[in-house]
Amino acid sequence: MKLKDIISNHNLEFENGGTDKNSTHSYIEHFYEGAFEKYRTRKVSVLEIGISQGFSFRLWKEYFQNAKLIVGIDNRPEAVHPRNKEIEGVTYHFGDAYTQEMVKKLPKFDIIIDDGCHQTDYQVRAIELYLPLLKKDGIYVIEDIQHEYPKYTKFPDPYKMLSESVPENYNHSFYDLRHIRNRQDDSLMVIRHDK
Repeated sequence: MKLKDIISNHNLEFENGGTDKNSTHSYIEHFYEGAFEKYRTRKVSVLEIGISQGFSFRLWKEYFQNAKLIVGIDNRPEAVHPRNKEIEGVTYHFGDAYTQEMVKKLPKFDIIIDDGCHQTDYQVRAIELYLPLLKKDGIYVIEDIQHEYPKYTKFPDPYKMLSESVPENYNHSFYDLRHIRNRQDDSLMVIRHDK
């Protein structure tokens, strides 16, 4: 089953309070469907920084049905929707995601998604902290790269700043989807540990 079908079948649409990954953003159809296909039936471990209401975790649980581990990190336990507080096979850690103390609690992951703070300097910090947890042949995705929103970015070129934070032994690329929904933050960075 495709991610978009899971969203529809499990009432995870953004207009119903669900995930924004396929509504205000274009990530499901234009990236995740293809990128995650090879991991779908594997015994993967998945980390997402940023839980918010938790609907993405319901989506990942349904999609990665053989997952060994699905973990979320956030500093706001009160934001989690009652429907998503306890999802079998999903573990939440609450606290500051941008500290070594949090990272020390965690194993390595096949998939890491940064949907946390959305500020470029925090996204750089997350790369420094979490990229060492990415397994060989793994994928690290940064969502919602800010281009024109002063509240979140003070940097003229977030792509340059993020690129400079990736070690040479990793491949990285950007998916600029801003033209699809006319959103200045509809943009992804993808880091692969396949060298």
